[in-house]
Amino acid sequence: MNAGRFDKQIKIPSAPAVAVRVLEAVKDEKEGFEKLARIISADPALTAKTLSLVNSSFYGLPEEVSDLGKAISILGLDTIKNIALSFAIIKSYRGKKTDGFDYDHFWRRSVTAAVASEMLTKTLRVRGPFFPSALLMDLGIIVMYMSEPRAYLKVFDMKRATGKDIYEIERQIFGTDHQEVTARVLHEWGIPENIVSLVQEHHILKKDETQGTILYMADLISSIYHGSKTGQKHAKAKSLMAELYGIKDIEFDEFVDSVASQTQKTLSLFELPPGRIKPYSELLSEANEE
Repeated sequence: MNAGRFDKQIKIPSAPAVAVRVLEAVKDEKEGFEKLARIISADPALTAKTLSLVNSSFYGLPEEVSDLGKAISILGLDTIKNIALSFAIIKSYRGKKTDGFDYDHFWRRSVTAAVASEMLTKTLRVRGPFFPSALLMDLGIIVMYMSEPRAYLKVFDMKRATGKDIYEIERQIFGTDHQEVTARVLHEWGIPENIVSLVQEHHILKKDETQGTILYMADLISSIYHGSKTGQKHAKAKSLMAELYGIKDIEFDEFVDSVASQTQKTLSLFELPPGRIKPYSELLSEANEE
């Protein structure tokens, strides 16, 4: 990456205030538990959203949890911290739709990827901060757009015209891409390095390590619901899921449908409109009826 050009063109924004407080709280090894609970509890909306996600089917708790302290003790400090960070960052980057950038569409796509990543980890029994990583992995796109809106709109135009991967066009125009920008932003904000390392190369499929495939596959599955060439992407995802994980045929179809169903529920937690997302089987059925 051309660091000089990066610094000149792309401005690193300050971390959201709540995110800063959350990250500072968990640095305290003795009182981090209590401090995190106090910070979240001070924001009723954040408390409600955090508990709603904790009680969702993602975590499969045997009974509903209504106390943040209990939620932290069950799921752990890191999980609750990552949930709170996710809500805080999305809230800070919910801009209004402009002529060239639809923030709600961006976050719908990100939430879908996060849901897909979490479902993959459950299916594959893999542990790691994949939900927040998938949710934030494209944050660099917003940062690049906010820094150079006209230049970044050219990225969208060239992608539509050429069909190239967006990160290739970004490098051509900016000398860097949103993977690197996201990683740098999250690193400078003090986001844990295990998240930074996952996001910085999420467009590279590392077939030799399961963890290196999850964000790539989550992004691909999300693109089925939020992009063009849906049929081609569905076919590619189906082929790779069979090759990488042995998930094929009916099991794959059910998985992709479940991603849409779970995304519909999760979007409401982030106060995002559902858009037109619905299970792929329903989209296919509607297309066949036309």
